[in-house]
Amino acid sequence: MHSPVPPVNVVALVPALAPFARMGTRLHPRRASPEADTGHVGGPIRWPADEPWPLCAADLPSDDEVSVPQLGGGFLAVKRLPGIGSRPLPHPQPNPMIVVVQLRVAEVPGLWHPPGVDMLQVLWCPFDHPQEHGHTPVVRLFWRRHDRATPVAEPPIGLADDRFYVPRPCVLNPEQVIEYPDLEDLPDEIVAQIEALGEQADYDGELSTAPGWKVGGWPQWSVTGRCLIDCDRCATAMDLLLTIDTTEHGAGRWESVGVHDGRDEEARREPTGIVVGRWGALQIFICTRCPDHPIRLNLQ
Repeated sequence: MHSPVPPVNVVALVPALAPFARMGTRLHPRRASPEADTGHVGGPIRWPADEPWPLCAADLPSDDEVSVPQLGGGFLAVKRLPGIGSRPLPHPQPNPMIVVVQLRVAEVPGLWHPPGVDMLQVLWCPFDHPQEHGHTPVVRLFWRRHDRATPVAEPPIGLADDRFYVPRPCVLNPEQVIEYPDLEDLPDEIVAQIEALGEQADYDGELSTAPGWKVGGWPQWSVTGRCLIDCDRCATAMDLLLTIDTTEHGAGRWESVGVHDGRDEEARREPTGIVVGRWGALQIFICTRCPDHPIRLNLQ
């Protein structure tokens, strides 16, 4: 377990924030060679021997080159003619999804999970696809029993749009932290108290939501402003399950100490090599109330 930086007592500065405290778990990925049995980013995982590897056939945005379906099946890549608008077209062939992260309940405090499982695997198709909040990879979650899957040393690797969606293997160093909401999620009267602090506290940068890869906690709204992330099926608010961030950089109580000692700056700040959006974060929300736990994505 990573030793946390002693937190700033933001509640002492703004007592009205106390009811908004929420626990999250920073994952602190660090480049290494993980084993299939552990929680980690990228690398080998455990997978049921009789379960096919997931493929993606979702639409891609066409650009200078498009894939045109041919008689008798298959696709042919051709140059788009000037003046013809682009339209989404599917992969030329179903593309194997790649491992983003494997998490074990025993290793990650606060990881929500359905009854009877103890492991979460997140896979995605490493291309930008047209999605609700911009272009992001297609994401799928797999909830498992660790003892019912076998190690897969080399998961299938499909085509990738660019290197930014193929993670470098990393081990995890979980750290539980207490977070407070983004200003967008707070009542106006509390926002006014925070703003009155002036230079006494950097609420956005050091006191509210933690940077980096994170399980649970509060969402951030640095790009889009506050979004209502409700389940399309039951219409209730969805929960933040996982944040996949481009950088692990943080200031004040969010600065990582001990985990990256002796490593170069790029490995310390961007250990996974994943870049989402404009060097932002991809937030995965889940409905914990519906039986099959649908997800929604938000790009910040």
